Amino acid sequence: MSHMLRAMLKITTANEQLVKAAMEQLAKELGGIVTQYVKDFYGRRTNVVAGMYGDDIRGFGVAIERGRLVAVGDDYGCRMTMGEFMKKFTQTYQAVAVQAALAQMGYQTNTTRVETGLRVIGVRGV
Repeated sequence: MSHMLRAMLKITTANEQLVKAAMEQLAKELGGIVTQYVKDFYGRRTNVVAGMYGDDIRGFGVAIERGRLVAVGDDYGCRMTMGEFMKKFTQTYQAVAVQAALAQMGYQTNTTRVETGLRVIGVRGV
């Protein structure tokens, strides 16, 4: 049955810029389009900090509630489950946060998805 799911992510430090950057990267990887809302099966909208939808994704997003990140979406009839979205988003958010920290220290970064998650490599000028 279709209904909007809300689940707390394990990330305890919410940063709106990192949420948006992570969603853009994840949407690019999954072939989705970034939005500021998600829809359920019936087309009802819920506003989020960053969301995405695509051919196989009706809409998953992330909101900030009381300083915590909350995954929001309806996985009814979709190939990707809310749990899979949460795992991929958490990995992407953490990778984007590491990239931002390394960039502040003067490193150039490269991120690749591996079987167990994302790998971030930082290289400092030679």
